[in-house]
Amino acid sequence: DGYSFKTFRINPQKNSISSNLIISIDEDSKGNIWIGTYGKGICKLNPQTGEFTSYENENNDSGGLPNDINTLIVDNMDFLWSVNWFGVTRIELDSTLCQIKKCEKIPIKTIDTNEEFAVKTIFQDKSGNIWIGTNLNTFRVKNPYASPEEVEMETFYCHGE
Repeated sequence: DGYSFKTFRINPQKNSISSNLIISIDEDSKGNIWIGTYGKGICKLNPQTGEFTSYENENNDSGGLPNDINTLIVDNMDFLWSVNWFGVTRIELDSTLCQIKKCEKIPIKTIDTNEEFAVKTIFQDKSGNIWIGTNLNTFRVKNPYASPEEVEMETFYCHGE
């Protein structure tokens, strides 16, 4: 509320926050708070009830929701975008913003280089453009809701001296 603080603690018997390692926080259009954690996936806080819903990749398989989150955003279309060192995952939610409908890895194509490639951050600007930052380049996603194979990106290269 901007005036007071509330502390949330992990409690396995209740719908509580899943981790103390909170990396990123964002809010959706219905006022839910989405929390990216390190090691325990994503949590959603319903501020009216104070209850959390956890979204974790139980098998930790590479095709699903990542458990280690560097940052996340909820875009203006209520898609959740999750970033970790290995890439970007676009998460489509249902109309109630309570269930995950689909998780899709978004491929990032960069120039050939011997340097290690790591995704660091994601951002949506006022015009709705999705920007992805890596240790090598910055990308603007031209068509963020296309199928993963058809996503196009404009690359902005960082030139070192």
